[in-house]
Amino acid sequence: MENENRILQRLTAVEANLAAQKAMLDEQKTLIDGIRALATEVKYMRNELNKMQADLDEIKTKPARRYELLLTAILTAISSGAATFVLSRIFESIL
Repeated sequence: MENENRILQRLTAVEANLAAQKAMLDEQKTLIDGIRALATEVKYMRNELNKMQADLDEIKTKPARRYELLLTAILTAISSGAATFVLSRIFESIL
C-alpha cells in the first residue's frame, strides 16, 4: 500500500511537471509566432526602405543633371557668340 502511494505521488508530480512543460511550450510557440510576424514585417519594411532609397537617389541626381544642362547651354551660348564675333570680324575685314 505504501508503495502504491509513493507511485501515485510520483505520478502526480510527473503529471504536474508535464502540464507545466506544456504551458511553457505553448508560451514558446506564441513567442515564435510573434518573432515570425516581426521578421515578415521587417522584410516588408526593408523592401519599402529600398524603394525609398532608390527614389531618394533619383531625386539627388536631378539637380546635378539640371546643372549640367545649364552649364552646357551657357558654354554653347558663349562659344557661339565668340565664333560669331570672330567670323563677323573676318568677313568685315574681307569685305
